[in-house]
Amino acid sequence: MSRYSLNWKFIVLLAGLIIILCFVSQHIFYTYTLDSSVLRAKILNKYVYDQEQNHVKYILFWTSFFKIKNWGMESETYYQDYLESIKCPVTNCIFTNNKRLLNASHKYDTLIFHGAEAWLSLNLPATRTANQIYIMATQESPGEIKHSLNKDHDFYNLTMTYRLDSDVVFAYGSTIDLSTNSKIAPAEHVNWRKPNEDFYDEEVENITLKKTKTAAWFVSHCEVFSQREKLVSELQKFIDVDIYGGCGNLTCPQNSDACMNILEADYKFYFSFENTLCVDYVTEKVFKVMNSYIIPVVYSGAEMTRFIPPHSFVDANDFETPKDLADYLKYLSDNPKEYIKYFWWKKHYRVINEGAVDFCSLCKKLHEFDSLSKRQTYVDILRWYFNGACHKPKIKFELNL
Repeated sequence: MSRYSLNWKFIVLLAGLIIILCFVSQHIFYTYTLDSSVLRAKILNKYVYDQEQNHVKYILFWTSFFKIKNWGMESETYYQDYLESIKCPVTNCIFTNNKRLLNASHKYDTLIFHGAEAWLSLNLPATRTANQIYIMATQESPGEIKHSLNKDHDFYNLTMTYRLDSDVVFAYGSTIDLSTNSKIAPAEHVNWRKPNEDFYDEEVENITLKKTKTAAWFVSHCEVFSQREKLVSELQKFIDVDIYGGCGNLTCPQNSDACMNILEADYKFYFSFENTLCVDYVTEKVFKVMNSYIIPVVYSGAEMTRFIPPHSFVDANDFETPKDLADYLKYLSDNPKEYIKYFWWKKHYRVINEGAVDFCSLCKKLHEFDSLSKRQTYVDILRWYFNGACHKPKIKFELNL
């Protein structure tokens, strides 16, 4: 064998060993540095997010909320110190309804439009920058929308409505867990405590035994999409229902403590009947009575345990007919021990009736939105808001079709 042949074999063998050593060392290096690499990536992501946080966003309420120009704000402008005072996780936002706070509308990062009211395109800002975010905000169900959403193709980047699939939820109320003092509802999935089937409270029973009337309903809009007036008319064939307001013969100062005192002292049930049966549409009709000792009877298109605790309400749509519902209310009226079990949750939760803008969630969402690689728009906001949003009642009674 020639010397040249031996040298060539040695070179091939040496090259093979080098390749194997490189592979093994690379694997070892990768294995031992994987955790630190992931940690470094997390640190870098946090740095980028923190950098975005440092940019103060200016948010302008371009239209009024019905006749409320300030959208319920206690001052014309909320600065960062307000967000800090309510313990928002992200505070680099300034909210205002003052169009002159900055000297041009295109200098605001975000503009918010009330989607329920008719407003003219003539009132739109003269200039819109490529990065400016437009939000459609409303607490009204599709049947109550007065603005022509069919003209707003590719106009809105985000939604802020009562629906839980909105980008920011604009709910009528919330539920707080007393053990953590944190908001747990509304949410699509809530890990509620299991209702106590053996719940008993002597104080609650004493309140209950003093009640002498069956049901009350406060209402000013008499004929609505849900035809709740027809359901009440059917129920009145089987139980006593006192109707307050413009659609009844009894009066009480609207939203007053006197009204709530009458409800809690005299009545066992309150009819929290919505004007439309739409997904996630739960209004103050439910939330306002939850902290009183009266059981709400709900008539809604929502899955109620997304909003309030299980076994804290009676759902009309759980019954076949108005008579079935009336019979169950009679049963609870005649069995105080069963009636008071509907208040098991009060030792664990607090329900808040406050349909205010969630400034914390909105500020956080706007900062998160900056990190998206592609800026979203709602191509057909009308379709998103209307299609499949509302439905007919499950409880059967004669409807006007």
